[in-house]
Amino acid sequence: MRRFRNSGWFRRNAKLGSLWIQGTRESLISIACLSSAIVALTSFAAAPALLAILVGRAVRNATENRVVVLVQRALRSVSAGLWFASGVGLGRAVDHRPVQLIISAAVALLSTFFDVNPLWWLLGAGIAGALFVS
Repeated sequence: MRRFRNSGWFRRNAKLGSLWIQGTRESLISIACLSSAIVALTSFAAAPALLAILVGRAVRNATENRVVVLVQRALRSVSAGLWFASGVGLGRAVDHRPVQLIISAAVALLSTFFDVNPLWWLLGAGIAGALFVS
């Protein structure tokens, strides 16, 4: 073995071997990172999703209960306030020109009167922004 390491072939190809090992390590690390990311995302999202499903089913089955109806009515204003606050925060971060502010205000105003999927509003605002904002 010692003779092999001192040979010219080993010295010439040692870098090639170390690059191959390094490339293998990088691919193994990227696979480990991907699997870790999937596990982290699943564990992060599983508990709230399960809780939302269970509470949603319980509330749907108890629509005649007076307490459930009162809690639902009380939470309407809380959810509206959270939506408004997130919209204001997003608007302050994104809207720097008057045209962008007008587009955001128009979408907010129209979305209060028309019951449309929010993705359509997002698509329309994106198209309007692409047309009017250079």
